[in-house]
Amino acid sequence: MSTRSVAVTEQIRSAMASNNADDIITGVKDAVAKEVTSLSPDAKIVCTDYFNHSYMPDLVVEWHDAGKLYARPIFLRNDLRPDVTEQDVRSLARQEPVVLSITALDEPSVAAGPLRERAREASRVLLTDVVSLADLAAPFDTPRSTPQGREEAPLLRLVQANVLKGGRGLLTPHDVERLARSAAPPENGAALTEQFLATFQETTDEMFTPDAALRLRRSAELLRLGLSTEVVDAIAGTSGELSEIELRVLIPYLLADETARTNTRLWQFIGSMMSLERLEELSDVLVDMDVTALVVPNLEVWTGKRAQLVINSSHDDDSTAELSTPMLRNSELDSEDGGKGLNDGDPFWFVRNRLLTAEAALWRLLIASDARRLKGRTDSTAANWDDIAPLINGLALDSVDLRGLSRRIYVGAEGDGDVSSDIARIRSSIDDSYQVTKVNVRRPDDESPGSLNVDFTEMTVTAGRGGASIASLVRAAELLAHRQPTDFSALTATQALSITRADSQEPESD
Repeated sequence: MSTRSVAVTEQIRSAMASNNADDIITGVKDAVAKEVTSLSPDAKIVCTDYFNHSYMPDLVVEWHDAGKLYARPIFLRNDLRPDVTEQDVRSLARQEPVVLSITALDEPSVAAGPLRERAREASRVLLTDVVSLADLAAPFDTPRSTPQGREEAPLLRLVQANVLKGGRGLLTPHDVERLARSAAPPENGAALTEQFLATFQETTDEMFTPDAALRLRRSAELLRLGLSTEVVDAIAGTSGELSEIELRVLIPYLLADETARTNTRLWQFIGSMMSLERLEELSDVLVDMDVTALVVPNLEVWTGKRAQLVINSSHDDDSTAELSTPMLRNSELDSEDGGKGLNDGDPFWFVRNRLLTAEAALWRLLIASDARRLKGRTDSTAANWDDIAPLINGLALDSVDLRGLSRRIYVGAEGDGDVSSDIARIRSSIDDSYQVTKVNVRRPDDESPGSLNVDFTEMTVTAGRGGASIASLVRAAELLAHRQPTDFSALTATQALSITRADSQEPESD
């Protein structure tokens, strides 16, 4: 038994020795809940008013994933005597529960009996004990070296997080050791071999429900694609969404790996199974990490609702003083870092305050999946048409309201028309100085419906109901920087990322 399993056994023994029934129940449930939380920290543990009941659970594990609520009941038992437990398996199978013994399994007798086979037949019932959970939470006696530390071994962490959500069959301390070793390569951080993946898949197919086993296999293949030099054409299960725990474990781990960062195909796979909104939810685990490798391959796929441009107060440039317009500075947004910037060289993408963010020279660009999270300003000044007209080159202009000294002219088009040529004729025939507060533009190659509303008084770009690609929001945001034009191409330059491992040694393009 490990140090952790000895501790939880003693905690339960101490609770059971109490003369007060309430203290017994509370002590036992607290000890079990602690082990459950250690394996699945993202889950909520709900204690019921029952204890050792025939068909009412003692605890319920609840967790959210992609906006949906999931739950699995836990039934506590004093032990897992085969004759009694087989009856539990039959009667409780519809609830797909965890039947958990608060005492250690007598493994030799368990292995020799029919209990394991009965548990397998139930398909979605997990039989285990609190010692096995403790052993899985700390499966190795000595730390296993990885660049990030043993607790970040990705497959093992995913196995731990999924065992109570999708585990099945009989899980004993012996099974825990086999499962943990199947999820941890002999040399942590090394590329995953075909043999390792085959063993891992065989073990997870045996010990997890089909959907959980598929997620674990998918995670293993994503890791293999990211950490190896081999080209992988397809990955199992890429048609669905990555679970919350997969995102929280895999993305930080792979972004921290130099080899994985250069693999565009990897990030395309991952990007197809998530969204900008899911990335925003990872703000707490990506704390100012460079996510450019993930974002750039998905600029045309992911959609957002609003972009905002603010002055980057961390940029040390006298030209900042030339901008007399009282536009929002990043220090007003950054409660976490007091307005400190990250960008000392080329601009890159990072996530902060649940906003996709980048710094380019004296500007900071913010993008959100929900327009309500970027309020914009109300006191910025209108733009001079002659200043923004050259920046619109390459965009389709749907409408603009020209406000001159002598007249005001609104020009718009029905459908997907482009009024740029109409504006050019007006400008050449009428001598006036025109100010604009808003323009509506489109990238001709963007499949998102509707225009992008570029508001110079708010310093925002707002998409229609269906949103717009991040690439389109970035392109339209360039118009907001008309007073100090800035090259945002480094934020959308896919040539900086390589698709094949052979290219990873070549210098990155600017």
